Amino acid sequence: MTRFDNAIELLNGADLSHLDAIIGLDGFIDYIIRVVDSIDSDGNDIYIPDITSFAERIAKAAGKSTALELDVLQVKLGGNGPIMANAMANLGLHLTYIGSVGENTVHDLFRGLAEKCNVVPICEPAQTTALEFSDGKLMLQQLRCLDKITYARIASKLGTENLIHIFNEADFVALNHWASIPRMTQIWQELQTKICPKMDSKPRKIFFDLADMEKRGDADILEALQTIGGFNDYYRTQLGLNEGESEQVCRAMGYSSSCKDHKDKVMDRANKIRQEFNLSCVTVHPVEFAAAADENGCVSVDGPYTAKPLISTGAGDHFNSGFCLGRILDGDLEQSLQIAVATSGYYVRTAKSPTIDELSKFIDELKNE
Repeated sequence: MTRFDNAIELLNGADLSHLDAIIGLDGFIDYIIRVVDSIDSDGNDIYIPDITSFAERIAKAAGKSTALELDVLQVKLGGNGPIMANAMANLGLHLTYIGSVGENTVHDLFRGLAEKCNVVPICEPAQTTALEFSDGKLMLQQLRCLDKITYARIASKLGTENLIHIFNEADFVALNHWASIPRMTQIWQELQTKICPKMDSKPRKIFFDLADMEKRGDADILEALQTIGGFNDYYRTQLGLNEGESEQVCRAMGYSSSCKDHKDKVMDRANKIRQEFNLSCVTVHPVEFAAAADENGCVSVDGPYTAKPLISTGAGDHFNSGFCLGRILDGDLEQSLQIAVATSGYYVRTAKSPTIDELSKFIDELKNE
């Protein structure tokens, strides 16, 4: 088989309509912004190209002052959970979204998501000002509303019996953005003691995205990962990390990979984290490729890299959506990673979440690149 043929084989005839999912718990309003460097003779904006150039521009203002023009390209729903939910709903999964998408009613920006799935608002959305550059993004966030996300608040909004029911029905669960939700570890622990023991026995999968952990201490990170391992009695546990996050986790563990090759090092980190916390599967996705480890071994897959993405905010969430789609369809690591990089690749090139048919067509085109 040639590159991506395995993914095409898995997607052909895929039907997710009979599967139930729960995704949460965050919710953001994202302002997608480019920083203006200068204006050409025709009045067109020229953007600061990369983070290094932006840092140099800021450094020149030290001891003085400067003005930077922010060009707002888009205002959209954001957050690990809503972006992942929107992507997976587009792929055909039947789901319930629980999160910070409105205090009592769904915020206008999340109306489109509410048309695709059942949305349960917990509190007002947080905000992200995402400064996008060719080599990455800087996300400036306002997060205090996320302090309101607690197990008690979720149970009061849904009712305990209903909460048990929807978790019992769900074949797949994703509980994302741990780093910015102060009480997320406690929520996981309460789900393990109050909800999971009351579920019927059936195969289930659960996915976690910790998000950028720079502001969280090593002890908190290790407690969160040990707590995730506590879901093993009820789910196959899956953890998704970008490369920086995998480095943060390994530092907290006191582990340094001895591998010299970049791909080998990323796979080694994924496998070490999986073993340390007794997880079913760990993925790590740098920019140009992605890797995963499960009990059967480690795999890496090159992605459809583009030097000029139309959008980058949300690319990781689309990667996670594609990977989880592969696992929900009982694909192996290679198939799931191929679907993951293709889902992310489609999104950054089009700024849209693909349907199953659009994703299949895109993967078919990638085979010839």
